[in-house]
Amino acid sequence: MLTEITAAREAALFAHQWQTEQVILEGDALLVIAAIQNNLAANHGPFGHLMDGTRRILQSFQLWKAKFVRRDANTMANRLARFSLTLEHPVSWFEDPPHIVSDLILEDSFNY
Repeated sequence: MLTEITAAREAALFAHQWQTEQVILEGDALLVIAAIQNNLAANHGPFGHLMDGTRRILQSFQLWKAKFVRRDANTMANRLARFSLTLEHPVSWFEDPPHIVSDLILEDSFNY
């Protein structure tokens, strides 16, 4: 659960640093997404401060949404997360996607 909360927080921080006005945060950890959406009182457990911080970052956007997606719909994020474990430094892609997800991008384009 700590991994999912940290990923949500890092995604929110990343969007905030790029000064976007709207953000949709998608994740396959239902408890984390529900806690972010609902400001649950249960957030005061061991990771409550991380949840609260993530929510505060999201509330700085004009419009934000936290959305649960099934794990099979989150394949690209999972593949990128595994790939990130092999990197020595942070990497961002803005124009050309990394080759490791090209097949998933093509597959996603057929679903819309």
